[in-house]
Amino acid sequence: MDSGGIDDETYSAYDKPWRAQDNIQQHIYRPSKNLDKDLYGDDLDRIISTNRFVPDKGFGGAEPGAARNAGPVEFEKEEEDIFGLGQLLQSAKESGKELKKRTADSGADEGSSSSKKRR
Repeated sequence: MDSGGIDDETYSAYDKPWRAQDNIQQHIYRPSKNLDKDLYGDDLDRIISTNRFVPDKGFGGAEPGAARNAGPVEFEKEEEDIFGLGQLLQSAKESGKELKKRTADSGADEGSSSSKKRR
């Protein structure tokens, strides 16, 4: 069994670091201080100061001179029943009461007439 030449109990795949830690600071990317100047040249200040994404027309109620921190945000109270379900249910109840009343009245009339016929 000793013909392999390597001890099975040793695990030598990760026993040493992959790279030496001495020169690690030199390999980490550090951008230059003038990277923006290298890319854009002297036009960087001009590019930053352009109003490229400013709308031609402002939005209503969003004037730039408006006071922003005048107080807490106030919301307008919406209707409680925006789809009118309460009114629909109320009308259904009323029509149900009327239907019961009609059937009760017609049932009483029919019941009295049918009892007379049977005699």
